[in-house]
Amino acid sequence: MTQKDVHPGEQLDNDPTKPTLVVLGSGWGATSFLKNLDTEEFNVVVVSPRNYFLFTPLLPSVTVGTLEARSIIQPTRYIARHKKRKVAVYEAEAQEVDPIKKTVTFQDLSEIRGSNESVTIPYDYLVYAVGCENQTFGIKGVTEHACFLKELSDADKIRTKLLDCACRAVRGETRRGEIRADVQASSRLRSRTSRRTRLTD
Repeated sequence: MTQKDVHPGEQLDNDPTKPTLVVLGSGWGATSFLKNLDTEEFNVVVVSPRNYFLFTPLLPSVTVGTLEARSIIQPTRYIARHKKRKVAVYEAEAQEVDPIKKTVTFQDLSEIRGSNESVTIPYDYLVYAVGCENQTFGIKGVTEHACFLKELSDADKIRTKLLDCACRAVRGETRRGEIRADVQASSRLRSRTSRRTRLTD
């Protein structure tokens, strides 16, 4: 990591004479666009429900514990900090786009938030890169019973289920009598240890 990566230097402030460019999303398309954009020519605003870019091909490695979640994400604000002009990043969900008035209305729907009021901002250019939803192909029961793998929360959910299944398998191989005997043996051992400690004192 170079000195410039750690300390990218001062950024240009917003320029009212420059057009406003709003980017909706922080996935592959939006992040690639932002990295290659010359922000010196625009006032850029990024609106996305998640404030990071997720490298989805490595999600399976998170489910089995090969990688930690923080290893496959890059904060959007880190990318924004390395642009020539300041980029406003809002962790919020776009509610409405008015192409006639050229406005975007968004709202912060996270668990920790201040005012829950919607905010409407004008734009000159709009990049619509919100991605897509999981495709179920109309198969009944998929949404309720299948495990999708698209977000970090999906990987965590699958990882938890894998661990639960492994623990359940271990319990299934152990008879109830053996579990009860192990618990009683442990209890007697603690009792003898406690008596020895009192006698020593």
